[in-house]
Amino acid sequence: DGGSDSFLTGNEPNPPEPHSIYNALIRMLVALEHDDTREIERASQLLEEAVEQITQSRSTIWLIQISLDNVQAQLVDENLLHEETLNNVLRIDYADASLNYLAQQMTYQSALQVTSSIFQMSLLNYL
Repeated sequence: DGGSDSFLTGNEPNPPEPHSIYNALIRMLVALEHDDTREIERASQLLEEAVEQITQSRSTIWLIQISLDNVQAQLVDENLLHEETLNNVLRIDYADASLNYLAQQMTYQSALQVTSSIFQMSLLNYL
């Protein structure tokens, strides 16, 4: 047997503690219960850091909310513009549009007839 699998196990003597207002409040509560001035000072510092972090988070959220409000206002404006454009497109007077189409078609056909009659002329037509 060349060797066996070995595992190293142990406990972290100073496990990392998440920095949050809840941990700071718990530390403050324990420090006040034990009347430990050093721990009270440390918990106060942790509370100040947590409050600063909360303030920064609130500022970030506020800026994001302003951006979202601006985007929503732009979307509302664009939606109104699209609805207005769609209403203008759908609000066509079909009778008037068909009369305009027929008039333009007749103008085009008469222009074609005049052009074709001009091209059919030759010098023999003038003699």
